[in-house]
Amino acid sequence: NMETLTAAEFRRLSQIDDQLCVSLLMPGYPTGRETNQSPIRFKNLLGEAEKTLVARGRRTPEAREQLEPFRELVDDVSFWAHQQEGMAAYCRPGEASVYGVPFPLPERVVAGPRPYLVPLIPLVSENVRFYLLALSPKGVRLFEAARHTVAERELPGWPENFEELVAYIEEQSQLQFHTEAPTAGGG
Repeated sequence: NMETLTAAEFRRLSQIDDQLCVSLLMPGYPTGRETNQSPIRFKNLLGEAEKTLVARGRRTPEAREQLEPFRELVDDVSFWAHQQEGMAAYCRPGEASVYGVPFPLPERVVAGPRPYLVPLIPLVSENVRFYLLALSPKGVRLFEAARHTVAERELPGWPENFEELVAYIEEQSQLQFHTEAPTAGGG
């Protein structure tokens, strides 16, 4: 069944260091005709994964056995009926997990010692905040942004427009130059 990827689960996956972990990523199609394409795409990815495992030194029967939990999903109609925007599936011998993701993922097969988690980082970077300074001839504005929100912030004491900002920066760099200028006869 499809699980939700929590920060704790992401951490657990990130600590896996196995001989051969297979990662299957693909976009999901929650509605419409494309939904019928998903099992076919997934089956194709499984074929690619098997070839990749064999190329990495697994015997074909072992490769098939490792991917078996995913093969069962191909014909599971109820599984494909409840898709999200993206799907990430990971398996290593004795363990298989499938996660629904609320944004599309690239179609990809990766086999290596660790699960391929890079495209899932936005899911766990929930609390990241960043600032955007917007400069235009009309004004200087500061925005604070998080994953789903953007809000304008006050800039008390800051230059009101572009010309003032340029003058302010020049003034600051001259001050810095004076304070950092080497003193004569140092020791």
